[in-house]
Amino acid sequence: MVCCPPSNLVHGLDGYEAEVPFIAALGFKRENPNESSFTWFCGSSLITSRFLLTTAHCTRYTDKPLIARMGTSNLLEAKQENNFIQDRNVKRTFPHPNYTSHSKENDIALIEVDHPFIFSANVMGICLSTIEEDRDETDQLFAAGWGATDYKTASPEKLMRVALTTVPLDKCREQYKLLQSTSFSRKFKINDTQYCAITKPTNETFKRTPCKGDSGGPLYYESNTSGRPNYLLVGIISAGINCGENIPEPYVRVASYLDWIDSVIETL
Repeated sequence: MVCCPPSNLVHGLDGYEAEVPFIAALGFKRENPNESSFTWFCGSSLITSRFLLTTAHCTRYTDKPLIARMGTSNLLEAKQENNFIQDRNVKRTFPHPNYTSHSKENDIALIEVDHPFIFSANVMGICLSTIEEDRDETDQLFAAGWGATDYKTASPEKLMRVALTTVPLDKCREQYKLLQSTSFSRKFKINDTQYCAITKPTNETFKRTPCKGDSGGPLYYESNTSGRPNYLLVGIISAGINCGENIPEPYVRVASYLDWIDSVIETL
């Protein structure tokens, strides 16, 4: 299974549901009985009608019952009969068995929902990249999420989308070697199962990158050869360590985990 049926980011631009129809927010309902609101903390990508792909650390965020929401770019929008919002209860989570929080390796997980999402113009699955090599540096990639727009602000109410370009692994490793003076970079190493990307140079002081709250969301390539958008999931937002700084961001390389993804889904 590598393809599904077609149908926040620092200084990012609003990403409307029709532009990122495969993204789902992960959250839980607040305990206050007088409130009907939710806490949203991670993103994910729909790869079949009942399976989402996210990071392993997102599945360990809370022990509360999880909810996946699709069909809206605004998480403050109330679910009504006349809008496109679809909520599903999370039935089971499948973090990668070799995930370690210390090294951030194998930070990938599958989520099974209690009943399938209904495909529409606002809700559809995304194909998985099968090529383990880096994409060409001229290819434009996108990342999307509801994460903070910088270190100091809360998460935005609307989905954010940002354009990125690939940084080859050898160049990415070289840049991280220059950061060995920081406590985080001493224990963080770029391995072959990760994918590096950064925004194209701009006149801004900070780059547009994923930040807190974007974890689990997609890094994807979009083409339009058939007259309609085709989406390819290249990576998963994982560490989110740079949050706007001029440093490549490491993502989970989806193509490195196709066998594991298939093994989980095919046994259910």
